[in-house]
Amino acid sequence: MIYRVLGMHTPWQREEKRYGSFVVTDQPVEYVGEQAWPIAAEFKVSMRHDQKTQNRRAFEYCEYLNKGIVVQPPIGT
Repeated sequence: MIYRVLGMHTPWQREEKRYGSFVVTDQPVEYVGEQAWPIAAEFKVSMRHDQKTQNRRAFEYCEYLNKGIVVQPPIGT
């Protein structure tokens, strides 16, 4: 899979063991750059949209984005 879901939280949310939003990104796992990697979508957790719902929506969108991706083998193989 190219796209993946990350849970984001503030230090206060971390203490309460909850997330503030879920983001869909194609950031490589090993990426360590000076600039923040752009996100494809963000699903904010709020009073209207609870954590479970937003987590599900993020994974559904991630699956949708990954559906059409074809990984090409390197040239010469």
